[in-house]
Amino acid sequence: MDRTDSADGRFSPEGQILVTRSGTVGRATLSTKALDGILVSDDLIRVSAKDQKMWGWVYAYLRSTMVRDMMTSTRYGHVIKHLEIGHLSALPMPHPRDDVAARFQKETAEILDARNRAVDLMLKAEAVFEREVGVPDRMDLGESGYSINASLLMGGRRRLEGFSHNPAVRALHTHFAFKGLKSAPLAQLGFDLWLPTRFRRTPAEEGIELVGSSDLFEINPDITKRIVDGNFGDRSSGRVKRGWLLLARSGQIYGLNGTLAIANEFHEGKIISDHVIRIAPKDDCKVRAGYVYTALSHPTLGRPLVKALAYGSSIPEIEVADIAALPVVRLPKQVENKIADMAEEGAHLFAAADILETKIASKVDELVEALLGGDWKNFVPVAQAQPT
Repeated sequence: MDRTDSADGRFSPEGQILVTRSGTVGRATLSTKALDGILVSDDLIRVSAKDQKMWGWVYAYLRSTMVRDMMTSTRYGHVIKHLEIGHLSALPMPHPRDDVAARFQKETAEILDARNRAVDLMLKAEAVFEREVGVPDRMDLGESGYSINASLLMGGRRRLEGFSHNPAVRALHTHFAFKGLKSAPLAQLGFDLWLPTRFRRTPAEEGIELVGSSDLFEINPDITKRIVDGNFGDRSSGRVKRGWLLLARSGQIYGLNGTLAIANEFHEGKIISDHVIRIAPKDDCKVRAGYVYTALSHPTLGRPLVKALAYGSSIPEIEVADIAALPVVRLPKQVENKIADMAEEGAHLFAAADILETKIASKVDELVEALLGGDWKNFVPVAQAQPT
């Protein structure tokens, strides 16, 4: 902190509007509890409404397609695009009537509340899992180097990559055994796992939305690609259903590779990337997806086990067979269900927030289009408007 310039001003209070200013510019989001105590990059412009009653309108306005187009048209830079505060300040903004602003205020507050509740539920699920499983006394990450017996390399999958044998993974397996925790391979728990074949992505303006691996882990991502529909070498024609688990299976180990998401309402009806492993519960599934998600996503007790499955030097990948054989720690049924309830409700809340956010942005476009056509009924005349 003492080596970070203006550190105190780099935190973002809950509900503050943040707008990306470099790279993919003009993306607005709300600061949630997930950012409590975390330094927020200066590549995010902070936006506050001068009149707090206009907070919801300002946010929805910045999320709208029309305003996003205006922001991207003012960006500059050749390799890395930038948006400056001056560009944002210069955006023309009509002043809505009080009743219109109140509707946007209410719905924006609902978005923030849903995301905060989702964050709380996911963290509580992790906390219950950690309390039940316990934490190893010592977690050697192997940063100073490590060695193993050559005989261990020749069994099973014959993995020669050092990372798959890292001490953190061995420490977790030792800890689970010491605690007397039972486990079972994911496939044996009643999940069907598969990966679509590599499919052609033929662009089509009226095609089906394509969700990339990184989109699964963003808050209300921009889905800009549409492709021609087809079967994609997949039993579900590239689609997924809410409640499935989706695993990013390629990319860097320190990045998205090995990261899980719970498919929700937002993902249904879209094509999900062929770099994402589908993990679908069968009718006779022995454990709920929300519990498996928490067990394999816990930052210290689950995620290292999944990431250790990756192989390859340039772009590491995870095989379906390896994730299917990955042991999942079992807990008493009532505890697993409690964890699953929280994780699955969190996924639902994230989806509900994204869907509502898209709705209010579209409503802004609709109102502004009417205004440009001469319909002033939802707005205050220029002479009466106050700064927002």
